[in-house]
Amino acid sequence: MKPVAEALQSSRLFAHLEPAALVGILEASLQISGEQGTPINARPGDVVIVIDGSLQLVSGDHAAAVFDAGQDDHDLAVVQVIPPGSKLTMTGKAQVLVM
Repeated sequence: MKPVAEALQSSRLFAHLEPAALVGILEASLQISGEQGTPINARPGDVVIVIDGSLQLVSGDHAAAVFDAGQDDHDLAVVQVIPPGSKLTMTGKAQVLVM
């Protein structure tokens, strides 16, 4: 896995940020790396960025969605809305930021 700062700098979403802004994002974020089944503690209002790998979001009504970095020519996967009562877990080896 790439270092998080390098992955962000090479992504379309963060490529134009000044280094100080990128440092601010990293300092304000929780970085989590893990294997399949690793839970992601995110709350409604948090933004979760999948740097590498993928995660599954299961909402309170059991609807599921998978967010995969690199899927469909995207270099990061971003979970912007986390419904109350949802659970996020890694579907394999992954690296994420929670902001």
